[in-house]
Amino acid sequence: MPAKLKHGVTGAAGGKREGSGRKPDWFREACQKALEDAKGLEFMRDVAAGKEFPQLATGEGEVLELPPPLKDRRAAVEWLADRGYGKAEQTVDMTVKDATQRPTKDDIESALASVRDALKRVGVVKAE
Repeated sequence: MPAKLKHGVTGAAGGKREGSGRKPDWFREACQKALEDAKGLEFMRDVAAGKEFPQLATGEGEVLELPPPLKDRRAAVEWLADRGYGKAEQTVDMTVKDATQRPTKDDIESALASVRDALKRVGVVKAE
């Protein structure tokens, strides 16, 4: 049975322990090291360029060197571009009304009518 504590005394010191938690950028650094050790950048460059690699063994045990499939070459180019230039920004166009203004009854009815019409067009709601 645990020992009883005096009123107002906790069992452990509060707060975060020194050195606890995830280290900043540890995963990114580990991935970079793995790519450098395995010559990952050179491999992806060779795949993107279509260099032939040993990939297929015949029934006689002969290994054939073939160029990577186009989908793999495309993925390698995309991978290199993402890391070399950063991923492309994604933009979203949106119109924002005054956030402090509450919608009127007409606004709500108009929005509901639009939803009802869309549901009718796709056959979720039967037309009246």
